[in-house]
Amino acid sequence: MPICTTIPPLYDRFSFYQPTLYSILFLNQLKLGHYDCAFISLNKNPDRSRRVDCLRELVITLMNSNCIDTLLKIPYNDLLPQLEDIMEQRARSLQPQKAAIYYNFLYALHIKYENYKKGEHVFLLLRSQSGFLLYYIAFLFDFSCSHYVRTRIPRGR
Repeated sequence: MPICTTIPPLYDRFSFYQPTLYSILFLNQLKLGHYDCAFISLNKNPDRSRRVDCLRELVITLMNSNCIDTLLKIPYNDLLPQLEDIMEQRARSLQPQKAAIYYNFLYALHIKYENYKKGEHVFLLLRSQSGFLLYYIAFLFDFSCSHYVRTRIPRGR
């Protein structure tokens, strides 16, 4: 049984240590490459601000190691708005060539959750920030995804 699911609850007088312990456990699981366990310990952290900080670390680590499929498989639930903010901030702070991967991830995330309006917004952000070559790539990407959307949504809606 993984250690990330077996932390015993602390007594009330030690409850202020729980966020720290969960953060330490998260960082150790992240360094070991156990991303699923790291996300479980992140989710169990009672401190919301630490959860967002750990989520930022998880996103940066997975994006730097090109584990985008792992990042897409994680069920974010209530952390989805924070994930979107983190990804948009990272994408805006990078050069257009490096930012495209963040925008493409955001687009895929919105398509996964069938939020097509936000997906379109991300596509427009990518188009406005990128040069001509990236605009062309984004156009081809949008064209292929629009074919996917047309095949998934029945006519008459």
